Amino acid sequence: MKKVLVTMVVVLAAVAIALPSFAFEVKYGGLFRTRYQANNNVTATPDNDNQNFVDQRLRIFFQFIASENLKLVTGLEWDTLWGGNISKIRYGHRDAIDAELKHAYLDFMIPCTPVRAKVGLQPIAFMQGWIVDEDFTGADVSATFDAVTVTAGYLSEVNNDVTTWSDRVDDWYVSVNYAQGPFTAGLVGFYQDGHNNGETGGGSYTGVGDSPQFANDQLFDLGVNLGYKMDWMNLFLNYVQNLGSFDKPEGDSENYNGFMVEAGANFFYGPFTFNVGGFVTSGDDNADYLTASEARGSYGGFVLPQGRSHYWSEILGLGTLENTVGFPGNGDQPNQRYTGAYQVGDGPSNVWTISAGAAWQALETTKLTFNYYYVGTYNAVASNGFVNEDGLYVINQTSNSLGHEFDMYIDQKVVDGLMLRLVGAYMIANDAYTIFDDDPDPWEVGARLQWSF
Repeated sequence: MKKVLVTMVVVLAAVAIALPSFAFEVKYGGLFRTRYQANNNVTATPDNDNQNFVDQRLRIFFQFIASENLKLVTGLEWDTLWGGNISKIRYGHRDAIDAELKHAYLDFMIPCTPVRAKVGLQPIAFMQGWIVDEDFTGADVSATFDAVTVTAGYLSEVNNDVTTWSDRVDDWYVSVNYAQGPFTAGLVGFYQDGHNNGETGGGSYTGVGDSPQFANDQLFDLGVNLGYKMDWMNLFLNYVQNLGSFDKPEGDSENYNGFMVEAGANFFYGPFTFNVGGFVTSGDDNADYLTASEARGSYGGFVLPQGRSHYWSEILGLGTLENTVGFPGNGDQPNQRYTGAYQVGDGPSNVWTISAGAAWQALETTKLTFNYYYVGTYNAVASNGFVNEDGLYVINQTSNSLGHEFDMYIDQKVVDGLMLRLVGAYMIANDAYTIFDDDPDPWEVGARLQWSF
């Protein structure tokens, strides 16, 4: 796969150089980053829970522009763990272990209409990642009428077997956005048809995880966002309501009725920026520790579609040092096997948080940032227990408090557009963080060197 992508880059560059300038315009750019990170206790496992590694990412983007009415957008990405793994080293390879075609889509105007279409592998984002924020294969059409933009589209999420609907997940969406002066507002309807993908093992998702869950999974998200921006401040409010239903293995139907609410404000004063905010994501109301298959009548936990990606704090919310590209394999968020019925990371569920922070542009090339988060659970979760003689986990204590997280960043301009970010994060873990009696405090330190070109 890597050789194919390298060949594609060479061919694209050769074509761009060889073709006459009047044929079309070529724009290119990209991003390179390398990161070091060390952390401890962030996966909440009972064994050796620490990581220490360096990774890097390269993205290259090309735009082939015929006119303002037609262009082809392409993007390639390589993720590399420094040192590789033993199987590759044994055969003499210390190179990229993950390569992907990130973007490949046509962007064009439909003649005699105000409609713009994008067809192919493309980025789609709604509600700051509370609904989706990912690269998808599909079709997107949009039209702008003065202050209003209307967008609609289809996404092919999963297609494991073209001969059956059971191994498919399909998405449809419509959004209306308004922007006039300091005001912005948006309304989004996002429908994910999981067919029977969850029943056939197509998506291994828990009761506080992603849809699809089981058979005939029909998840509909209705989202509303409001914003107000001035020179010295901006305010925002996001709300998402889960609707739809799914069928349990025994045949009963369950309704989705989870929700999330997020609000925040940023204030600007000279070289300082201050922020306050927080969010709430619902948990299941039927019982404290039930998965969706055990609920009765409806499932009250906030459920996120596949493709969600909402980043918030450094430790619990993944942040700058997120590790979600598949190496070194442990991830960097609490393992749900060792936690109660909550989910953090980039798809929070059954959690709430309040936050406050400040940033100081100390010098033209230096910025200091500090953020604080208190994080709890919407419904109480298991915080202590034991395994009985039948091998079952028995709960004898519950809690609503995950703990206090403190994040600090130093951003330093090195040269031209090259930026260095130093990261330090510490969390005072409370009882709800794991199902174990003693919850050690997670911490994370690291650095990111990044150039966007």
